[in-house]
Amino acid sequence: MRLLLINPNTSTDITALLVREGETMLAPGAQLTAVTAPFGVPYIATREDLAVAGVAALAAYREALLRQDYDVVLLGCFGDPGLAAIRNAATCPVVTLADAACAVAAAVTNRFSVVTAGSDWLPILKELFDSLGYGMRVASIHALPMGGDEVAAAPDTVLRELAELITACVRENGADAVIVGGAGLAGIARRLAPGCPVPLIDSVAAGVCYAQALARMRLRWHRNAAMNCDTGPRCEASPG
Repeated sequence: MRLLLINPNTSTDITALLVREGETMLAPGAQLTAVTAPFGVPYIATREDLAVAGVAALAAYREALLRQDYDVVLLGCFGDPGLAAIRNAATCPVVTLADAACAVAAAVTNRFSVVTAGSDWLPILKELFDSLGYGMRVASIHALPMGGDEVAAAPDTVLRELAELITACVRENGADAVIVGGAGLAGIARRLAPGCPVPLIDSVAAGVCYAQALARMRLRWHRNAAMNCDTGPRCEASPG
């Protein structure tokens, strides 16, 4: 099983964090390859950043394919920069951290909240959850004022503030689970889980597990062939 993890940020420190946390969730025999955006911003924080990062993520994907093929692609962002373009180009499933975390949260509870980093993400995430069909199930979205790159650089300094946000999600918003979302927050849910009364879902851990589940289904297709075929996409199962 070959999993391609794309960091749409230019920070190699974030790539290293994604790999470090992602590898703890790998099944035996699974291979994780990570690539970093070749241009753009160190860490996505605004809509403008997302636009640039989408082009960079597609470029990183195309460069990765020159070396080998993959069974699944995980876009290492809690947003969806370049997702539509990469899915159009890919012959295997492509998912984001938000796709995975929401699917996991929806499987364990009816209503869940989200905590992340960067206040500019609040309206972006609301729109994203609505587009994914989870809008009515999201009890609340909270964000630390600093960016995810700042959290990744000094996670110990924000643990208390994150714990307070999570408590607010449960006591004030009625959440039965909380997603800790964002590449820069990878690993923090594990540290806060012992003192939390509801499940905490790490978006990176969820992303790697969800991607592997999709890869095990061995879904493949040829989108270009579908354009010239009245019966739709030509599908095939990868050999066992």
